[in-house]
Amino acid sequence: MNGLLYKDLLNLNSTMKYLAVMILIFCAIFIPMGNELPVLIILVLFGAMLPISTITYDTTARWDKYAVSLPMIREEIVGTRYQLMLGGVCVAGIVSLTIAVAMTVLMPGKGVFVTFINPLALAVIFVACGIFLGSIMLPLTLKFGLRRCVTFS
Repeated sequence: MNGLLYKDLLNLNSTMKYLAVMILIFCAIFIPMGNELPVLIILVLFGAMLPISTITYDTTARWDKYAVSLPMIREEIVGTRYQLMLGGVCVAGIVSLTIAVAMTVLMPGKGVFVTFINPLALAVIFVACGIFLGSIMLPLTLKFGLRRCVTFS
């Protein structure tokens, strides 16, 4: 199972670089305005959608036909996708919590995090929503295929 996760992370190497640039652009746009909420939401959404990108790469490379010949069961492959989703959402939650705490310290009273909203509670809520979104999207993508889930046709 670790080998599958390693394969997925190697496939996502270029995608993660692209996502890091996108996050930096969003941070440069929204944080100076004092509104970090879109950055936090986008971080968690990107983390939840990492397995979908992996499925796209595997579909393009026709990896499913190769996987049939390997000594593994489908539960291991699906479990690896869930591990990737949980890892991506947790890393995004940690980064969003860091941004939220930095915004609270550097710009007190600005943005979303006024005195009555705790950044830790909001980060936990975003992580829970990301896991919920991934838990809905991943089985649908695995069951109906990528084309039906993305185009809704």
